[in-house]
Amino acid sequence: MKPRQNFINNLDEVTSYVFRLSNEVEKRIDKLIHCIEHRNVDALKDISKEDIVVNDLELLINEKIISLITLEAPVASDLRMLISYIKIAEDLERVADNVVNIANVSAEYNIGSEEITNKFKSMLQLSKLMLSDATVAMETKDLALIKELLSRDEDIDMLYIDTTSEAIEKIEDKVIMSQVVLIAKYIERIGDHLENISEHLYYYLTGRQYQ
Repeated sequence: MKPRQNFINNLDEVTSYVFRLSNEVEKRIDKLIHCIEHRNVDALKDISKEDIVVNDLELLINEKIISLITLEAPVASDLRMLISYIKIAEDLERVADNVVNIANVSAEYNIGSEEITNKFKSMLQLSKLMLSDATVAMETKDLALIKELLSRDEDIDMLYIDTTSEAIEKIEDKVIMSQVVLIAKYIERIGDHLENISEHLYYYLTGRQYQ
């Protein structure tokens, strides 16, 4: 096999791992939504145990990319892709960490308020759609979709402000109120990491930082 073809095959393998990692994280967001909706405490606790799959995938991606950069000396465009993949994998792992954080708090505390729970679900559903579309944009190299994704975090931020304001104003139990604010913050951070992923994709396709 020619060296360049071998390198391309290795790039394809790394890309497949990044897609797999994205899909794993999306499944965890989907599971979290279902668990919060039905308050399935056992399933919420399982989310934390399953996080090792995401951690192992991120580690594998990093190892593969470091090996490629070290041994193959990729050209500028390929190097840009590999660096972007490392950053995307890191942000995906951070999303999964925040899913675990939300699951742990939700398992320990019963928020009780259906209205607040629905706001959490809405924020998480926006996050899931954002991640799903980012995966599509990465696969299709759809720059227009990437630019559109970069504005979507504002919707999550608005719901975060709405949710925390409502919790502070209406929830008398200060412990529960603080946990609602904490969960909302974790979801807001998920949105931030998904925005980062869109910025990494923009850099990968254009060679420029998003302004």
